[in-house]
Amino acid sequence: MWIHPNRYYYLGLLEQEKHMLFMSYVLNIKSSLTIGDLAAEFPAEPEKGLRHYLALAYNSQPSVLLIENIELFFPINGDSPLVLYYFRELLDNCFKEKVAITVIGTSINIDSINPAARSLFEDEIEFGTLTPMERLEIFETCAKNLDFSLDVDIKDINDKCHGFVAADVVSLCRMAAEHSDTKSIQQTGEPCELKISNDDFLYGLQKIRISGLQEKNSVQKVESVKWSDIGGLEEVKSVLEESVIWIYKHVDSFRHLGIRPSNGVLLYGPPGTGKTLIAKAVATESSANFIPVSIPDLIKGEIGESEKAIANVFKIARRCSPCIVFLDELEAMFGCKESSGSFGKKIISQLLLELDESDSVDQGVVVLAATNNPEAIDPSLLRPGRIDRLVYIRPPSFTERISILQMQNVKTKFSKNINFREIAEKTENFTGADLKALVQRAVFLKFKKYRAKKLQLNSEIESSIDQADLLEALSKFSPSVNLSQLDMYEKFSKSLD
Repeated sequence: MWIHPNRYYYLGLLEQEKHMLFMSYVLNIKSSLTIGDLAAEFPAEPEKGLRHYLALAYNSQPSVLLIENIELFFPINGDSPLVLYYFRELLDNCFKEKVAITVIGTSINIDSINPAARSLFEDEIEFGTLTPMERLEIFETCAKNLDFSLDVDIKDINDKCHGFVAADVVSLCRMAAEHSDTKSIQQTGEPCELKISNDDFLYGLQKIRISGLQEKNSVQKVESVKWSDIGGLEEVKSVLEESVIWIYKHVDSFRHLGIRPSNGVLLYGPPGTGKTLIAKAVATESSANFIPVSIPDLIKGEIGESEKAIANVFKIARRCSPCIVFLDELEAMFGCKESSGSFGKKIISQLLLELDESDSVDQGVVVLAATNNPEAIDPSLLRPGRIDRLVYIRPPSFTERISILQMQNVKTKFSKNINFREIAEKTENFTGADLKALVQRAVFLKFKKYRAKKLQLNSEIESSIDQADLLEALSKFSPSVNLSQLDMYEKFSKSLD
């Protein structure tokens, strides 16, 4: 396997990758080994195959033996002691004889490697998630070899590529180029040099399978939700703009003025008020990486594993900053220490450690948490420098309810006689989820009527939802949040003033 010395410059790889590839170029990789090679050439005799490749590397000095997917050779619960024995023997001989052989192993999951085999490697280099700036550098490197039309904004495309690794960026550019070629053939009947357009990249973004999103607790490709997709909540949007989005959009100004923004924001309020949807909108509007964390991601059966999981989440977040860590149902994971036992105290302490670390260094990591029960959260998490900005997501007001109902018209056909003001007046204390469910209930009742009459819903006018449908649905519908619950939230909100 030979590597061209300039290949890595074209790919725009990270410094660690450049170092590894350059070393491979200088020493010449004479032996490249995969588990498939052994299975094909030495069936049922993996130790013999390994000795063959070791001898090949030994006789081709200076050389590099590259073992791909090393966890398949030495699994954590493996039963091939001879293979491990010969591997250890090779490394011992290399050390004693000072031979010019370098052994490189690659793995997609280092924790699945047999500890005895892992201990034989002196160095470990982790290729983390790309930061937005590193990702942009790769795009710009690829752009030197491609012809873009004027409507292509590389920075805008880069903002849509959360969780991409280097290979994903290169694949996206290739897919955009191929789509451009396909269009030219369809338009002219033969391939010609059309410039790659923004639409070509959007096509690639829809089709690409992102390899960087396959790991648990990694950066996620966020559903694109904009402020305009959320009806009402203007005050909440304004607070989150200042608390989170400005941090990423005005980094230099914040540093110049000496402003230290909040490291954590808590969204609290009744179920169905759109807290999760708001979190997605914050990630979209800020163009930050996004890591959603749920209870199963953190609660582990083995002692110490939950603390490791929390540490790993923040490790990834710092690596790919700017990044938003979204902790949903915060009270379920980090309730009061007094009532959560020794296990709860340990994971709370670990989260506090990570929050304090984020506060001590300008790392571009913001924790966005959500809860339906703010009083159940351990108070230590809500102290200054931690999750110290609390935002109450109330049920929508009268005007906000009108806005939410009007937005339902995008997916549901309303007749022209709909009086949204009347419906809004009759739905006080309804959450956004309640209003959406109300419309769906009206659609279902309409469908039942047509089924009873054995009519087809094929007429746009006849199949639209009218005022009577909504009022009938409303007569059989109650808000999901009662007055005592709302009173609890209001008292908690006033206690913060």
